[in-house]
Amino acid sequence: MDRDGPRKRGQERVFSGEVWREFVAALDALDSLVLGDDVPSAPQDRAEGWRYLLRFLGSGIRVTIPGGDPDYPEFCRMVENGMSWGLDNPDCNYSWARVRGDASYRIAGRRGTACHLEFQVNTGHFGDGNVGGWRTVSSIHGRELRSEPDGSFEIVLSPEPHEGNWMKLDPEASFVLLRQYMNDWENERPAEIYIERIGATYPQPPLEPDLLAARMDELVTWLSAGARSWENMSKLILATPANQVTMTEPLEGNAGLRGQSYGLATSPAAPRRR
Repeated sequence: MDRDGPRKRGQERVFSGEVWREFVAALDALDSLVLGDDVPSAPQDRAEGWRYLLRFLGSGIRVTIPGGDPDYPEFCRMVENGMSWGLDNPDCNYSWARVRGDASYRIAGRRGTACHLEFQVNTGHFGDGNVGGWRTVSSIHGRELRSEPDGSFEIVLSPEPHEGNWMKLDPEASFVLLRQYMNDWENERPAEIYIERIGATYPQPPLEPDLLAARMDELVTWLSAGARSWENMSKLILATPANQVTMTEPLEGNAGLRGQSYGLATSPAAPRRR
């Protein structure tokens, strides 16, 4: 088997512009989510639809391009109050960093004053459309986190146990997610954090074309399978009978916050706007 084959193919796709054309095609196909026959078409609905897609695109770029390198990871804001697109809490900031299961990492910084925070190692990718296949490998929340009096802390992520704050990595581990819940937005301060792969050499090497091709492929998946999965989830919620609340079991094993249950509620039926 020619192991250089995929690398060369990625280089060719970047050089020819194929990766960009595939991205543009995936982006163009999203208009059916706003202009489809079964989608409300009042002016406000259209405006909200386009804004949603722009938020979804912006988040997808963040997690696949600057946040898509497991060798030189960095935390990027994936969801926040002004960039909502999933089953997110409006009082929570979500940050993402790519990892791989056969490496080791160090997260360090100051924990800030968020009323609750949790680091979580998960499998899969929020843009792959396989919601049922996501799995949590390990997690640590603020009450468990050992920190210094000034709020500084350090966490090691590795396949083997480590003294102090430690989060397990397994062969399928693919990203670490930080949730920070705010109770007082005007006065609370988010954590100051950074992540590094243990053993990485600096300065960071120049971007290889095949690596960019792989990350743009993930972005295309985010815009296709990912967008459709969230659309289907929204349709399931909208199909719930009016005046009903449905509680889920805790989703902590499937990339949800540890101990969290979702309450899905529907309001009284209203005339559909067209």
